[in-house]
Amino acid sequence: MAEEFQRFVILNRLASISISRAPVAFKPPTVAGVELFNVLQERNEAGSAIEFFGAGDTEKDDEETEDERIARCVGHNFIWLRQIKIATSGAHRYAKLLLEFVDQSKKSFSVVDTSSLKGRNISGGKNERGGVSCHVVVRLPIKQHDDGDYRCAIEVAHTINRGMIETFLCRQLRRWAHNDELTYEVHLPDRKGKASIKVYKYSPRLELLADVGRSLSFATAGGRELAHMTSDLSAGQWRNGSNWQDPPGSRGSDGSGNVPKGTHVLGA
Repeated sequence: MAEEFQRFVILNRLASISISRAPVAFKPPTVAGVELFNVLQERNEAGSAIEFFGAGDTEKDDEETEDERIARCVGHNFIWLRQIKIATSGAHRYAKLLLEFVDQSKKSFSVVDTSSLKGRNISGGKNERGGVSCHVVVRLPIKQHDDGDYRCAIEVAHTINRGMIETFLCRQLRRWAHNDELTYEVHLPDRKGKASIKVYKYSPRLELLADVGRSLSFATAGGRELAHMTSDLSAGQWRNGSNWQDPPGSRGSDGSGNVPKGTHVLGA
């Protein structure tokens, strides 16, 4: 019997890096993932975990307050953090994010009467627009060595891609770094050979690195691309070495930590 719905999950890696304008040899500090997600949680509670697309004037962002930025960008498509939870399960900590993308052009949707097969459009209110959401689950170390590289699972949702998720994360962390004025010292020799100290600002980033890409150039010629992937599992699972198990910290449709039967996991 067919399942009522299927959910697809993309397995990725999320890397914590930092950027600055210091000489390449002097790398800025790497911020632990748990601290970065705590920042996102604080921004969510403050109502500023939102990023707009196509608003322009990004240089003004550093001069504006969060309220001024949001007011200026009204009317543009946006992605925001609807919910974030950080919880411990077993030997790891998990950050669970619920992101939602809102398309300002979507003001109605169609429905069909299953008896007469007549269709009609249902329109939202004056300020109501179409939205699509997806879950992102990131596994963080507790006592293990933190190398800034974290496994994560992204629920596949129409119109929300990895680039949008990464843009949201990086912009949010850049705003935090600017407001908190994150800096580090670099010891540089001057012309006389004496050591001088220069202070540089830096900004942390969370970058998504795909384990599975669409390009097949490594195996074929002609620039072919992967069109789709399927799983022969009856339920979505996470590969741990040679064993398969439920993705840790994933959220089932019943609110539990289990992935519902019918979920397909893409990647490994």
